[in-house]
Amino acid sequence: MTMNSTNPLDGLQILLVDDDEDSRLLFCTVLSYAGATVTAVRSAIEAIALIETIEPDILVADLRMPTMSGLEMIMQLRMEGWSGPAIAVSACAHKKDVREALESGFDEHLAKPLSITMLVDRIATLLKCVKSENDK
Repeated sequence: MTMNSTNPLDGLQILLVDDDEDSRLLFCTVLSYAGATVTAVRSAIEAIALIETIEPDILVADLRMPTMSGLEMIMQLRMEGWSGPAIAVSACAHKKDVREALESGFDEHLAKPLSITMLVDRIATLLKCVKSENDK
């Protein structure tokens, strides 16, 4: 995993989970342009099935999805031992929603609509923090 100023997400593997096709396409385009390899799925169930196979550096997920929510997904992943960094991206941005996301196992919560630059910056910053912790 390397990050540089030209492509701040260069070499990163991101698992993106969002049931909204337009959001998936936008996030994939931007994150790929920033240097990441993005695997995008439309459901939490697909993400759970793929996560051990693709071993992402980070998970970026919507909270409100049919069948299984992002909250349910991250709780299941954490119970199964997945410890990678995870960012919730959601239109639900009340204090209660943010608290629920963090308590469920997400490392960060970003409110939609969000600046694409902010998303890239937060991913890069979170991964630098994780790398710093792992280097200790």
